[in-house]
Amino acid sequence: MELKALILVGGPAVGNPQTPEMIAGVPFACLDVLGATVLERIAQRLRAVGISQVSLISAASVDARIHVDRAVH
Repeated sequence: MELKALILVGGPAVGNPQTPEMIAGVPFACLDVLGATVLERIAQRLRAVGISQVSLISAASVDARIHVDRAVH
């Protein structure tokens, strides 16, 4: 059986739809923390348990795209 995952990143903060969870247009999940982003760590763990494909939907700006791409590749 093929398992896939969909991750949503950079949308409005819970309880405050006006403020996205970002710093300088980069979602919190895409910021480097001790050598890897939170999103990279999530993708690694999903693959470790058998998820064959991880897809991402992000509200990040075009300038922040490099951070998002790094996290899922």
